[in-house]
Amino acid sequence: MLAIARELRDIMRRTGDIEVIMTRDADVFVPLPTRVTIARAAGADMLISLHADAVAEGRAGGATVYTLAAEASDLAAAALAE
Repeated sequence: MLAIARELRDIMRRTGDIEVIMTRDADVFVPLPTRVTIARAAGADMLISLHADAVAEGRAGGATVYTLAAEASDLAAAALAE
């Protein structure tokens, strides 16, 4: 995923209109609250979090998109939005 994130970063930077801040540039885990802190400190307009899930057998496909809603779906989401 880090390689894909770097590729996306490069594509976005080439537009000349988008400043990209990476929350990590090495193959290490950064917890979501830390990523949010980094984004807020940078004054980010958007946070993109890329993930790759795994499947033991068969073939997986699709995508999931999470967005900020007026009402939180659970306590963790409420705390993060706050």
